[in-house]
Amino acid sequence: MKVLLSNLLIFIFIFAFSYPASALDKSILLYFSFDAGSGRTVIDESGNGNDGTLKGNVKWVKDGNQTFLLERKV
Repeated sequence: MKVLLSNLLIFIFIFAFSYPASALDKSILLYFSFDAGSGRTVIDESGNGNDGTLKGNVKWVKDGNQTFLLERKV
């Protein structure tokens, strides 16, 4: 019985903390992570469908940490 209860508590703990915190916050209107790395469309990750379009002379570049960035030439 102790093993069953322990396993159940571990499962509940893992499930409760694996749920994304951003999904709980309904006040976020727009969230661009800029981690796509290509394309001209930036996806709104808030779930509200407010996708953006990159305009002008910008390009995707990688830094040393495999993070995608935007670079604009002036």
